[in-house]
Amino acid sequence: TSVDSTKLHARLKERFREHLNWFREAVYLLTGFKLEMTNTSTDDDDSTSTTVRLRSMFAENPDDALLFRWTDDGIQLIDTPFARNLDDRLFAPLRYLNSTPAFLATIQLDLFEKSTLLPSS
Repeated sequence: TSVDSTKLHARLKERFREHLNWFREAVYLLTGFKLEMTNTSTDDDDSTSTTVRLRSMFAENPDDALLFRWTDDGIQLIDTPFARNLDDRLFAPLRYLNSTPAFLATIQLDLFEKSTLLPSS
């Protein structure tokens, strides 16, 4: 019946929302990045791209985030004030190795070192 299908649909949406929240929390706890994704349409050919916003748990300011554009051609870093202020050496994995995971790991380590008092050797 339509009442049963409406209830089922509502329950499925709620379960999906719960699992999405669990997934986001797992990503945050495992990688140290809060992940937000939004779809945007492009003017050139009526296609859409996804913008991925990553905010490190070690970031100094709430607005310090990396933005990436995710299209059929891959993922590209978007210029932001935070990215602009990063030390140039941190971009080596992205520039020379085309490795976004290594770039993100480098960023996390750098921010971690800045936010934590590590004993000097």
